[in-house]
Amino acid sequence: MLIPNVSEMSENVNVNDLNVNVNVESLQETLNLRLRANVFVDYQSAEESLKVSLWEHLNEICKIKHTVSNTYHPIDYILTSKLNEKKLYLELKSRSAEHERFSEFLIGSSKLKNIQKNNLVPCILIWSFNKPNKRYLEFSESNNIYFIQYTTEMLKLPVKQLNGSGVVYIPKNDCDTSFERLIIFIKNYFDCEC
Repeated sequence: MLIPNVSEMSENVNVNDLNVNVNVESLQETLNLRLRANVFVDYQSAEESLKVSLWEHLNEICKIKHTVSNTYHPIDYILTSKLNEKKLYLELKSRSAEHERFSEFLIGSSKLKNIQKNNLVPCILIWSFNKPNKRYLEFSESNNIYFIQYTTEMLKLPVKQLNGSGVVYIPKNDCDTSFERLIIFIKNYFDCEC
């Protein structure tokens, strides 16, 4: 099988247009993710970019399902251990701003309620920050993401109105930071010794 040289592709290549036949579904996904990891990632595809970054670090220990097919789903990713079907849910909030500007991160109060209502726990809430005018997200950068594990205590935080919607502010100091630490957290959750 011939694998295209991604470095020779133009920035506007649609990976789904590549004519690559693989008999095994997991091999097709592997190839697609490797190609997407090296092709221009627009800011609008932050969720897909995170999926690729997660896959690069976690594909040995868990399956990653992106819930993109349902716009109103309360979470963005479902990670399932390959050893024991243990699940971890992730919700990504992307911002095109300097993270230094914020002392709190917001999330919709209805999102928190839906996480609880649908029993999507444990769930990690992730905020990623892309510098304005930067063309793509780099989840491997150590200082552009913050994360915290959802708890029912978040439902007790004050709800404030922002543009007609209820939001909850999560203190930045309560969050952990860096993509590397997120990967460590996930591996520890899945009891991975890798």
